[in-house]
Amino acid sequence: MRALLLALVPAVLLPVAAPGQGALEPPGAPAPTQKSLQEIWDEIAAVQAQNQALQDELSVQSARIVQQGSLIDAMAGALGVSLPWMTSTADGSGNFGGSASLAYGPDGHPAIGYIDQVNNLLRFAHFNGTGWDYAIVDGDGLITSSCSLAFTPGGQPALAYRDDTNGVKYAEFDGTTWQVDELGEFCGDVSLAFSPTGVPAISYQEFATFNLRYAVLDEGSWQQATVDDMGSVGSSCSLAFGADGNPSISYYDLSNSALKFASFDGSSWTPVTIESTDTVGQYTSLAFSPSGKPAISYFKSTGSMLRFAAWDGSSWQTEDVNGPGDGGSFTSLVFTPAGQPAISHVTQSGDLALAVKTAGNWSSDLVDDAGNIGAATSLAINPDGQPAIAYFENFDNILRFAVRGPFTSP
Repeated sequence: MRALLLALVPAVLLPVAAPGQGALEPPGAPAPTQKSLQEIWDEIAAVQAQNQALQDELSVQSARIVQQGSLIDAMAGALGVSLPWMTSTADGSGNFGGSASLAYGPDGHPAIGYIDQVNNLLRFAHFNGTGWDYAIVDGDGLITSSCSLAFTPGGQPALAYRDDTNGVKYAEFDGTTWQVDELGEFCGDVSLAFSPTGVPAISYQEFATFNLRYAVLDEGSWQQATVDDMGSVGSSCSLAFGADGNPSISYYDLSNSALKFASFDGSSWTPVTIESTDTVGQYTSLAFSPSGKPAISYFKSTGSMLRFAAWDGSSWQTEDVNGPGDGGSFTSLVFTPAGQPAISHVTQSGDLALAVKTAGNWSSDLVDDAGNIGAATSLAINPDGQPAIAYFENFDNILRFAVRGPFTSP
């Protein structure tokens, strides 16, 4: 009977907890966590260690590249031979001859800024590993002569150049297009360099007064100053930054047929005359030695010879690189990985040559004996530690490139 009554009672459904499970409630948000100051410092230290490791690896690779270049030279010297110069045409499509400026990009390939005088164009060529890529940087104005190429700290190409219609210009590639600034003063020769803080700076001769001028980009605007106003000065100018972060400029004093040098101490410019005997100081090129001392290559037109000046810490020491009548125009100076000064130049007969000072003596290497090379040479050291030169060949009005050692160009 009880069983029958129980069967008639409606079933009441009650929640049944699973074995070992508490009340069924929605899960809440996880409790907030906070890193301790020590944990933060530990992470910062780990990142710093990683950065230091990367910098150490970069230093090792850079030293290895220099060592490989020196090893190649040493092996060639031991065999009693010199590495051959490989010459090729970088651009043969136009009528070039105004100026050429060579620099190596972060990809390790050469790049050249140059001028098409017939069409008044500023052009840029970059070797991509198998061939040359070309771009027109600026065609607005009368661009006839003088350009200077350098790479930004971010690895993009930049050019300072002369426009006889619009004055001094600066062009920088932003990854997509060339952005052009006008500085507003008409000029002669120009030279571009980046400061240790990564800002572009330009030296140039200003045509209205024939003074040497200096411009630096400061928070988006160009700040310009007079470096030397004593006569007609500033042609053949060459700009470089020293180890102290301050700029220096070598240049020609036309009024006194002299070689001059100006240095900035952080507040003012100090011009000095290095040599004024006969006619000296044309085609100057300034570079700092590995010890941080300035040096200058230049042409002495009286006697037609190549000269070299170096600061020894207390005075300027000058010397002949070659003999009278050997020539030495359109100079470009760099220091090799071994610390030797090297100068590309055009000889009296119009050939392209490289002079290098080793163990106190200058020796000359003939690079291209085609003759009538042209109005520009630009020397750089490639990632293998070997010299490379951009230059013009006037016979065919073409842009040429030469490098000592292996190079394959179409």
